[in-house]
Amino acid sequence: MGSSCLQQASGAYQCQCQPGLQACGNSCVDLQSDAANCGTCGNVCGGDTPYCSLGACSATCAGGTTACGFSCVDTASNPYHCGGCGVACDGGLACSAGTCGCAAGANCGGGGDGDGDGDGGGDGEYGGYITSGTWKGYAWT
Repeated sequence: MGSSCLQQASGAYQCQCQPGLQACGNSCVDLQSDAANCGTCGNVCGGDTPYCSLGACSATCAGGTTACGFSCVDTASNPYHCGGCGVACDGGLACSAGTCGCAAGANCGGGGDGDGDGDGGGDGEYGGYITSGTWKGYAWT
């Protein structure tokens, strides 16, 4: 999940984790929802409190979160469970209101608008900044 971990010659792992994730061993995890690393690395939830909810082992998911396995996640904003369990946003897209899309202020389109006038603006159809629309997993609509 959101990681780049490489094993060093010493056998230890060095990870570069995405914002909001923490390196635990050879993985990047969300300490707020990972039932195998709940609140801290290695803290495993189980028994009467199998869910990791907001960084604590719990009997149920709290705070408007949804149980995806034994992880309690906000499907409105979690890029790995966007709009539902297991629905991941591709290519580093953000999850907002349960829909994958371009993060606010991000350039998800690239260069110019393709109309040849050199202004570089546009609607994203030819690589400009995307300012509105909905990502449908393969294209903006």
